[in-house]
Amino acid sequence: MRWVPSWLGLLYAQIYARFGHAEFTTEEAKEAGGSSTNLNLALSRLASAGWIVRTKRGRYVAVEPLAALSGLANGWSDRFRDRTVFPCLEVAVGELFGLYGDRLVSLALFGSCARLDEGKTSDIDLLAVARGVSDGYADRLKELRRVKDATSRLRARQWLESGEFHLVDVTVLKVDELAANDVFLLDLTQDAVVIFDRDDTLKLALERVRGRLRESRSRRVAAPSGSWYWELEPVPAERRRAHPP
Repeated sequence: MRWVPSWLGLLYAQIYARFGHAEFTTEEAKEAGGSSTNLNLALSRLASAGWIVRTKRGRYVAVEPLAALSGLANGWSDRFRDRTVFPCLEVAVGELFGLYGDRLVSLALFGSCARLDEGKTSDIDLLAVARGVSDGYADRLKELRRVKDATSRLRARQWLESGEFHLVDVTVLKVDELAANDVFLLDLTQDAVVIFDRDDTLKLALERVRGRLRESRSRRVAAPSGSWYWELEPVPAERRRAHPP
């Protein structure tokens, strides 16, 4: 993600105001106000800078502004720009920023996509930590429906064109639920890519779990198949007394 000149910023703003997270073509961008005779070059520069995503030749999706700025702040998006999962990932991240707004506390990618070893049908695994979410699991899934809907067209096109199909799987936790989900956070201590983290909330939770793993000398063990498992050991009593959780 990079800053762009003001004239490109204006084109991005016109495109986002018109299309939001919907896919658009070069011709549609021209109708939205991008009347530059070098529109193709302008769109290419916006895509290279990370403000829009090229989904196929002549088709794009605008990145949600807060998602774009998060990429600008910590460079997370540059790591994935050449991956085939990137368009769906960018749209999903943008939808989560739009869904939770200032309620969003932390957002991270984990799993195979974060490790850059995803397959053609790997899920895009995201953890969202937010305030004001329902206690009910079904209600949280219902709220997330807009994220899956926003990426459905991209998934369908990728499936038809390349045989790739990447479902978006979002786990939503409240801030106080992080402390009760150490087992879920185990793999994230190794491979999470933090996209957004207000007040280092997720960073501190992961550091706490890493500390407990060190205290107990637990470790993740690779299996010959390429998978792994955790050898979890209890923290000795004297260490628990010296360093209470």
